[in-house]
Amino acid sequence: MVDLAFQQGCLQLGLEKKLDSFVQYVQLIMKWNDKLNLVGRQQDITRLYHHHVLDSLLVWPYLKNIQQVCDVGSGAGFPALCWALAKEDLQLTLVEKSPKKVQFLTQAVKELNLGNRVSVLNQRVEHVQLKAELMSSRALTSTADFLRMTEHLATPSSTWWLLKAKNEKINEEIALVNQQQWNIKIIPLEHPTQAIIRNLVEVTRNNNG
Repeated sequence: MVDLAFQQGCLQLGLEKKLDSFVQYVQLIMKWNDKLNLVGRQQDITRLYHHHVLDSLLVWPYLKNIQQVCDVGSGAGFPALCWALAKEDLQLTLVEKSPKKVQFLTQAVKELNLGNRVSVLNQRVEHVQLKAELMSSRALTSTADFLRMTEHLATPSSTWWLLKAKNEKINEEIALVNQQQWNIKIIPLEHPTQAIIRNLVEVTRNNNG
């Protein structure tokens, strides 16, 4: 049974109607984790709910106007599958280079009935050929490297989202980004159940630069 704190977290985010879907998703991860080591074999279900699912959903207030996402390094589906379950009109492409994680993602998309909105690519992002409204990543790489890896996916109006933690590390990364080329905004995110630091790094192209 899902713990009360997770239920309360979903309620605070306005996602209480999606609770059953999130539970089904976490149960899928637990089922596959022993076989594929998706999130580390010592991972417990409580941590999955709070440090992965809720963590991925902290950007929910900013996601409501987004229609199309390319998520890079999707792993076990964080944040992309959480977003797909939360927002029923969202179209997502999940890019993951690990075959075993792609195996899980493909099965999860099927079992969660997301096949009409979510596609999974077993490729390195440098080889992906598409255009995206939003490129996202969670704990994948540095800001500068992510922009370099995904710039070919962008249109002039595209946005990049990087879900990150400590401000000191973010500031170190931003110092390595060309400020004339990119506009960068750091948006603090408040976790509803955990006393942890989380930030959304939002990047857009400086078309006047």
